[in-house]
Amino acid sequence: MTEKQAMTTISKHCGVSWSTVSRTLASLLPMTNVKINWLPRCSLVDEFRSLKNQVGPYSFSCMDGDTGKLLDTLPSRKKKDLISYFMQFERRARLNVKILVTDMNASYALLIKECFPHAKLVVDRFHIVKHLIRSFKDIRL
Repeated sequence: MTEKQAMTTISKHCGVSWSTVSRTLASLLPMTNVKINWLPRCSLVDEFRSLKNQVGPYSFSCMDGDTGKLLDTLPSRKKKDLISYFMQFERRARLNVKILVTDMNASYALLIKECFPHAKLVVDRFHIVKHLIRSFKDIRL
């Protein structure tokens, strides 16, 4: 949500009870408390197509690679926005990140240099296979 609305307004708009809205918002509350003194040893980062917003059509997600839990989502995947976001974490927390798993997006390699100097970049299997399949198709045609 980008604007404040009363829970009764949300419940009427979505066709659910006020208590359902309350429970849903309460379940999302832990995601709003970002700890600036901790980042996981292995972080999974990726962009996803989101509803078009003022920033752009793609958003950014970061997950804990050990637990699979979503750490945060951001409305932008732009390098400057990601660097600004991760630089708010304590240096000790950023140095704790040893592995950054991502697709082949070049801006993530630059993100590692600026924010996670001890981390290794690992390209996930899905994107490697996708790239190989595309290359084989190009060769066949």
